[in-house]
Amino acid sequence: RAAFLLAARLGRLLIVPPLTCGLDRFWAPHNGTIPGSDTRLPVEPCPLDHVLDLENGISKHALPDSRLARDPAGRPLGGLEGVLREFSFLNNSRTPDAVRQSLAFPDPPADLSAASLAPLAAATARVLHFARMPDLYATLPPADATRVRQEMMWYTTLWC
Repeated sequence: RAAFLLAARLGRLLIVPPLTCGLDRFWAPHNGTIPGSDTRLPVEPCPLDHVLDLENGISKHALPDSRLARDPAGRPLGGLEGVLREFSFLNNSRTPDAVRQSLAFPDPPADLSAASLAPLAAATARVLHFARMPDLYATLPPADATRVRQEMMWYTTLWC
């Protein structure tokens, strides 16, 4: 949640780190794995659509147009395209070398104030990699925290 916040405040995409799932995602009752499959638990790495609603998460909810990815004609795409990428994004052969090779490893900000974000906003690296992330959500004023909590519920409208 803190990484989502930071990416949004910086106007960057979040590359979600590898996750582990304790259950396989399936549309009917099950004991943790799809009946008849040879899936072993835990599922690692966990496909992002097991924990985030990639099909409907944002596209069915109104977000400011500035947060939505756009097609070449400038029309909003909806969905999570303009918000995040899966952990394997930097290993994808279609990701340009200019992106993969432009890495920085800054310290995370202590809060989301303009002064704390300024050094990161000025970073020229295409990818900012954080080895740790403080709970930036806890630094939000109550009204902002409520709005962010609602947005996060849109991303995770399913549960596995």
